[in-house]
Amino acid sequence: MTEENQEIKDLYEDLKSGARSDVQYKLKKLKEVLDEHVENNVKTFSLQYVSDLASKRGGPAYQSIVNKAGKRYRTLFDKYVEIYEEKRLKPVVKSQDSWIDDIPDTASQYRVRRLQADLKKYKNENDTLRNLKSKIVLEVPNYDACNDLEVIGNQKPESAALPNLLTSEKETLLQLLDEKYLRRTRLHYNNKGALILTTEQNEEIQISDRKLQTALEKILTVLDVEAN
Repeated sequence: MTEENQEIKDLYEDLKSGARSDVQYKLKKLKEVLDEHVENNVKTFSLQYVSDLASKRGGPAYQSIVNKAGKRYRTLFDKYVEIYEEKRLKPVVKSQDSWIDDIPDTASQYRVRRLQADLKKYKNENDTLRNLKSKIVLEVPNYDACNDLEVIGNQKPESAALPNLLTSEKETLLQLLDEKYLRRTRLHYNNKGALILTTEQNEEIQISDRKLQTALEKILTVLDVEAN
């Protein structure tokens, strides 16, 4: 038996000492699952996964382990983590949107993620409109040199279909420019046209690039012109 295993064995006996019989039984089932992790060379211990396996065998459930009364279970689990879990040497690489998880209230997190999805969609729409504008071709006037005819070719843009928005999509765009809606959802634009969310803790979070406000207004203007 290795020194590490002996250390766990000693801790396990101490945790059982003085505990009720049902607690001792649950400790036993939890230890069985943890020992199987070790035997299978599992290097990362997930408390949620371990507790799910243990509870199916009559061991402690996740909530029982994290509760204050479950200190014995958590102590045993933490010791296995300390001894057997593989230490990650690589730094954790956060995603571009990981900052959203740091927003303290979940309601604001939800609004930010939904707005980001909408803004990404509208950015794509705006890019499409910009590409169409760059592809407009003007015809050069044509002359008949023999008969000195006037220009027979007038300047006209190449026919191109602009993207169509659903009614609900257009309403969402309009909402992002509606003062009442913005106030109700704790949103506003700063002086650079970036969309700002004010959390319940009165923290301001920028959730769009600058000039979003004018970009939305231009998209709606172009779509209105096409509709008429």
